[in-house]
Amino acid sequence: MTTKRCETKSKHAVATQKYDRRRTDWEICYFGFMGEVGVARALCIEPNWSVLIGGDSGADVSFGEKMLQVKTPLTKQTQDWLYFNDEERLSAEYGVLCNIDEYETSVLIRGAVLKEDFLSLSVTKNFGYGERIAVHASQMAPMDDLISAVQAVKQQTVGERC
Repeated sequence: MTTKRCETKSKHAVATQKYDRRRTDWEICYFGFMGEVGVARALCIEPNWSVLIGGDSGADVSFGEKMLQVKTPLTKQTQDWLYFNDEERLSAEYGVLCNIDEYETSVLIRGAVLKEDFLSLSVTKNFGYGERIAVHASQMAPMDDLISAVQAVKQQTVGERC
């Protein structure tokens, strides 16, 4: 899946928003997708398997009518922060922060935040490539809260549980 996404971007000359110069485009795509799949699996829902020419509209994972935007920062200075270039870039109802473990084999889901809460809690941060709006992981709700919300929606709509 990662290879297919990277090849499609390359074929159409779409640049990766690459801020970690130690990583290849493929690695950045891979770890981002790894975070998306990790969140989807934790929530017992399907990840977004689509391959798009540009970036997605912000819907990395969705349940019911709700959309989640998953961010998996890879540098030490950014790993504790869910951040976006500006308010418009957070287009989903929830933002979710993930990290990859030191062996690069597992996803750690740090927390989730509603868009409204993100906007009220966010601070301006500069990680070395311009100002971003960011919320620290300590200010986010634990993943269990999001799991409960997803399970409530799934129970109402299809009567299923994970």
